[in-house]
Amino acid sequence: MVLATKEAEKEAVINKLKEMGLDQIAIWIDRLPDDKWEGLLQATWPSLAKQCGLQRD
Repeated sequence: MVLATKEAEKEAVINKLKEMGLDQIAIWIDRLPDDKWEGLLQATWPSLAKQCGLQRD
């Protein structure tokens, strides 16, 4: 159940990035492993991650 939620969250972030016109970043996120993409997005572009609804704990 958690895995499906994480996959849906990744897809939502990818769609949000595409809406923002950031297709290259969306492709990068899509190609990253499912267990690494969130941390890498937050480390690389923290403000962009926040705009996509991701926040560090």
